[in-house]
Amino acid sequence: MSALQDPSRYHSLDALRGVMVLLGIYLHAAVAYSEYGNWPWKDGSTTRLFDVSLGLIHAFRMPVFYVMAGFFAALLLERRGAVGFARNRAIRILVPFAVGWAVLFPLVKLLAIAARSLEEPTAMPPQFFSVREVLGRLDPMHLWFLEYLLLFYAIALVAIPLSRRLPLLVVGIDRIFRAIMISPLGPCALAVMTFPTLCLMRDAAIDDPSGFAPEGRIVITYLTFFACGWLLWRNADVLSELRRFPRAPILLMVGVVGALLGYSIWYWQHSTGIHMLIGLLASAWFLALAMWLFIFGFIGIFLRLFERPIPWFRYLSDSSYWLYLVHMPVLLAFQIAVTESGWTPAVKAAVVLGASVATLLWSYHVLVRSTWVGVILNGRKYPTSRQRARAPSADADKDDAEGSCGAERESRAEPSTGR
Repeated sequence: MSALQDPSRYHSLDALRGVMVLLGIYLHAAVAYSEYGNWPWKDGSTTRLFDVSLGLIHAFRMPVFYVMAGFFAALLLERRGAVGFARNRAIRILVPFAVGWAVLFPLVKLLAIAARSLEEPTAMPPQFFSVREVLGRLDPMHLWFLEYLLLFYAIALVAIPLSRRLPLLVVGIDRIFRAIMISPLGPCALAVMTFPTLCLMRDAAIDDPSGFAPEGRIVITYLTFFACGWLLWRNADVLSELRRFPRAPILLMVGVVGALLGYSIWYWQHSTGIHMLIGLLASAWFLALAMWLFIFGFIGIFLRLFERPIPWFRYLSDSSYWLYLVHMPVLLAFQIAVTESGWTPAVKAAVVLGASVATLLWSYHVLVRSTWVGVILNGRKYPTSRQRARAPSADADKDDAEGSCGAERESRAEPSTGR
């Protein structure tokens, strides 16, 4: 059955997308106090308390996100056509990426420099670099995922017209995909595709991009997840199979075991200094399998638990794009503020996370939700309570939010317009 025949809204999948985005804020709050991972500045106070949660979240967050991005991108292209799709993505993704980076990159670098100067007051003053050196130090920071989304959209716009010339191939791919999605061994089959690319990564887990130039192994890995989401939209009736509640928690639990096995092998090799090919292959396989188990499990659980809209959850989902875009300097500011507090790293991380989220939510409510910024990020301005009371309208309930981060938010499937 085509997704176009399903009259329901995808509240559950939009909520899943929002949660994956928001988990990035936790990751960046915790990684600042962990021995592992990169962050613009760390105060030297670390703990291993967060290591397991950082590893597990890293194993599934972006894979799940890109599956959702592919799903909602296919929905949006079906509704808007290629021109409307390109215009929408330029406004919602390209503009925030370009403007956000231009504002945030220098701000984050200045905060990091200020933090180091506070930590070492007698340190040498900042160096001046040549233009070539400055360009070599530029990176997209946490906004790299938007750059990769834009690349995947471009690939999709090229691939879709080509696919129309190969209808038998498309039918065959759909048939294979459906068989995989409804099979108990579906995660294993999909892990076979992800496993080779993980073997090319530095630590058998998906690397973070180091610059603006897309890295082939990372592109291929995330493009696989994006394509899976695209095919899931084309075959949306298989969502009923993923929705089977007793199966989803089992998949998540097995996914946790797989991820822990993968990271345990990696940690053993690094701690002992013994690096064997078999260890790399085993770690890559367990992590590849865990990623797909998490994807199947999370989709199933969210389809079951969040089938109907929950107002506060929708608010968080609406705010997630803005919160993630601007969270980096906010986290850094609070991390600098608590440096000399004498608190343990765990307490520092908790205080920084709580204060940052509260500040970010306030900024979203005041600066974004009912302003033109909200139009760019979420597709509409949500009226304030006073405005709503003054001018009640059915428009407030219409299908309005077309998806920050590639998701056509809470979209209702409609008959094809033929575009």
